[in-house]
Amino acid sequence: MLLVALLIPTVAAAGPWTQTQGSSYLKISAGYLSTVSEFNHKATRQDLFEEDPGFEDGSFRDMNLVLYGEYGLFDPLTLVGSLPLKALRASRTGLVGGGLLRQRSALSTVGLGDLSASLRLRLLAEPVVLAVQAGLDLPFYGDAPDNEGPPLGSGEIDAQAHLLLGRSLGQIYVSTRIGYKRRAGRLHDEILFGAEGGRHWGRWLGALRLDAVRNVQTPPDIYGGPIVTPLPGGGGVLPDLVIGDQHSLKLNPSLTYTLSHGLQVQLEVLSVVSGTNTLAGTQWAIGVVATR
Repeated sequence: MLLVALLIPTVAAAGPWTQTQGSSYLKISAGYLSTVSEFNHKATRQDLFEEDPGFEDGSFRDMNLVLYGEYGLFDPLTLVGSLPLKALRASRTGLVGGGLLRQRSALSTVGLGDLSASLRLRLLAEPVVLAVQAGLDLPFYGDAPDNEGPPLGSGEIDAQAHLLLGRSLGQIYVSTRIGYKRRAGRLHDEILFGAEGGRHWGRWLGALRLDAVRNVQTPPDIYGGPIVTPLPGGGGVLPDLVIGDQHSLKLNPSLTYTLSHGLQVQLEVLSVVSGTNTLAGTQWAIGVVATR
């Protein structure tokens, strides 16, 4: 089930632009995802649990509220943070005796995901905007998944750093980024890539964002993982040791409308178009943005 937690990350890095001292950007968005598909260790799209002979008819649902904010500490230095509240539900049919006995089960988890906190420092303003951003992802959970339900995160403190580059050309802007995520625990580090472009039409803003994650190790076959014995000398239940390393490529188009000065509404779509050891699905979200 660690696979389930890896689809919807918190915001790793936005554009390179920083807030002026005392100004702020605050966004709260509600998202919904429902899927029955995943990408396996060979990057092949398949049904959930297709490679596990003990289960079938798998499905996963994620309803979330995400709070994202930026605050200008000084003109070149901005504090950035995000925190998701998630309601996760994973369902599957267990097969016993070669399918003679079928039992449907559903496991749910509700709580806060990882708190992401970082600092963005602008290094250059002209002719392009150049910035660095570094911070931590901290487990900040509500209800723990003690029922073997979908986890809200890896449970580890991870660190990441990004180099951000952008340019604004009148009504059009473009940006790109590259980063590195140092992961604690059993999971291996990740290299992060991204690009974004957008255009203003009066009160409207259309944008397209691309995010890619490449693990420094080849993602393993999570259904063929090793077995560990929980008791000295053996005995007891033998749980699977699941390692959640992954690759992924996500597309994130959005449309924003300015209601009034300092107030906007935004529609977003986040789609995983390819990957390894990750869920395949599309999240729809609506958000409200307040700036000052």
